[in-house]
Amino acid sequence: MTSDPKKHEDSEKPEEIIDEIVAGLDRLHEKFVETSVNIGYARDAVQAVRPVWERLGNMSTSDPEASSLYESNLQYLQVLRDEVRASEKLAIPMAGLFNNTAGSTSSFISASGTTDAFMGNVAEYSASDFPVFLTPNQHEIYAKRFSLFDDALGKTYQEIWEVLYGTRADPERAALYLIRQAFDHLFGKLAPDDEVRQSPYWNMKDGDEPNQVWREERIQFAAATKIKNKARADTLLASSKHMLNVYQALNRAHERGNINRIKARKALEEMRTFLEDWANAAEL
Repeated sequence: MTSDPKKHEDSEKPEEIIDEIVAGLDRLHEKFVETSVNIGYARDAVQAVRPVWERLGNMSTSDPEASSLYESNLQYLQVLRDEVRASEKLAIPMAGLFNNTAGSTSSFISASGTTDAFMGNVAEYSASDFPVFLTPNQHEIYAKRFSLFDDALGKTYQEIWEVLYGTRADPERAALYLIRQAFDHLFGKLAPDDEVRQSPYWNMKDGDEPNQVWREERIQFAAATKIKNKARADTLLASSKHMLNVYQALNRAHERGNINRIKARKALEEMRTFLEDWANAAEL
């Protein structure tokens, strides 16, 4: 769109600029994921050999060759420590720069929706066109809130973000699996088995597992006992059937073959919204 075609005929097309930004970020993402994997390996490898060196440090020997070997490897260890320290000094400021880039990107996402609305395309504007987690800050806030409610739940919620944006080998499959785990964990804490069975929301089942507690029953129990605002509880209950259908879609994480990336991200977005809505309603 241009207000003066002659004035802007040589201007760059916005989609071309976006393509260039995405390509550059993808190259950086690929390199930093590879780097992160190598750093993780190095950390675990050094940690694994620690007991050996703790034992060696408490030993004594009269063998000069053994003593010399020990001293040379101790120096190697000290040099390796210096290398890691130097790498930290370089990497930490760079990490800050990329955090700033993520913040700038989330601001641009918001500006995109506003511009689209002002141009008269309100009906076409949809948050589903944007990332599963809208901003890093929003995710961090909810991850901390879930951690305060239950530490393991908070870690699982944090891991969804990390695998979705921090890996390149089938990230949607891992994120789908984890967000389903977060769903079950949250409602397992909000609606424990014994409490649900003693409530009017539970019925004994037919078959080999008569004491089984179904997800629908957990949700009904949690809505009745953990949400103070009845109108809000009713709204969440009304949306629960759809969310349980989305939950079933998360089972695709176990399918063999490639996952439909678009559908997977849509399911992730809906379930993320559902979990955060419950965090707000239950005042976690």
